Amino acid sequence: MKKNKIFPEHIQFIEISDSIVLFFHTTSLQVYPLKKDSEIFDFLSKLKYNGYDKTRSFYSSSDFNTLYKFLVATICNSPKTLVVEKKNQHKERFTTIVLPIAAKCNLTCPYCFARTDGGFHFGDFTYADIDNVIQFIAKKTFKTLEKLTIIFFGGEPLLNLDVIKHTINTFKTVYPKIKVGYSITTNGTILNEEIIKLYKENNFIVLISLDGPENEFNLRNFKNGKNSLKTVLHNLDTLQANNIPVQIRATLSSNNPYVCQTFDFFENLKIPFSIVFAYVSENKNHTHASYTQSRLNSIKKQFDDLLAYYIEKTHKRLPIYNKHLSDLTSSLRFRIKKNLPCSAGIDYFTITANGDIFSCAHLMNDAKYTIGNISEGVIDKSKYVPVEVDNIEECKDCWIKYLCIGSCFAQKISTGKTNYQAKQPHECELERIQWEFYIKLYYHIMQIAPEYFKKDEKET
Repeated sequence: MKKNKIFPEHIQFIEISDSIVLFFHTTSLQVYPLKKDSEIFDFLSKLKYNGYDKTRSFYSSSDFNTLYKFLVATICNSPKTLVVEKKNQHKERFTTIVLPIAAKCNLTCPYCFARTDGGFHFGDFTYADIDNVIQFIAKKTFKTLEKLTIIFFGGEPLLNLDVIKHTINTFKTVYPKIKVGYSITTNGTILNEEIIKLYKENNFIVLISLDGPENEFNLRNFKNGKNSLKTVLHNLDTLQANNIPVQIRATLSSNNPYVCQTFDFFENLKIPFSIVFAYVSENKNHTHASYTQSRLNSIKKQFDDLLAYYIEKTHKRLPIYNKHLSDLTSSLRFRIKKNLPCSAGIDYFTITANGDIFSCAHLMNDAKYTIGNISEGVIDKSKYVPVEVDNIEECKDCWIKYLCIGSCFAQKISTGKTNYQAKQPHECELERIQWEFYIKLYYHIMQIAPEYFKKDEKET
């Protein structure tokens, strides 16, 4: 009976105009535009704010049953939401490995989660460290493994380039049958012919950390205080000229007043990008991740301006490089309801130079979060893996729960929460602001230029 009932907490209204509102249904991930003067909107409003039994009192039995059955048939019995197959959380598969190769960096970004208390609490990898890790992975998975993904991380991983090259050469010579894909997260300040050749010959995907245009909120400075932006932009041009796949990830401070300008900056680079707001991590510098109500109000207003920016871009049929948009629209178009926010601790692990195993790189700076060591394997990961959002009591009535999926468990742990709890209330509000923006944008694009979305794209 439960699956054929519309619950008030699953009804969310998103304002579009003076006459149009979007009805977003939490459990089916469906978006319906409704006129505010329509009978259906009036009925849903009563249901949302008064509950099932009280709403019955506003209608005759016949009228209530007609409206309610229509909605149930439209929503509950529509094509089912695709539920991503649940992964076996008890049996680890070491298919994606993050290797924090270098415990050093040439920048001094104040919000860096990898450097806490002014330093790195993990060590540089040596050749012997890499050999030990590869032998561990080989013993664990190589008999059944079809593909392995190695992500070089840091610090700045290119400061330990020789170990990166040794890693690649070891796989080529010792384990030539294993198909290995390589990715690197770098600040983009280091690039030369040797590195370009390495990227091209080994089909690297390069993720560049870059915060935005040159202003007082671009905090990615060299140790001498000089900003790194010009160097990174030059290197981005070089990477593109060499046809090396590159993406950008930006971090915005909570008090950054240039949200729209920052998105515009990245759109004009014509490189796929994603933007996240700074969050509290093991780096306890909270200055850039303080979400007071006034800051949240400012962010909400800026996202309203950003919506107008993207609507204009859509009218002009200009390309959109914002990866979050494409990721979200897949969830809405195909109604992909995921079970977990990520696969950390299941098939995605971080291994440090001393062999400690972590479920997530965001926790690798504190040994108390280790879940094992390559000498003994995974011992206990129960507290440090994502859990299904339906098992998070505080999320049960949240309208974005199947979009945010309980959010990043590592962020929660860093603020004293557990993986079975929701984030801090102000952080949840920030999530809702952003998801509402993307749902609105999705609606407008579908109205203006639905050709933005590939009609032949397969469900994933």
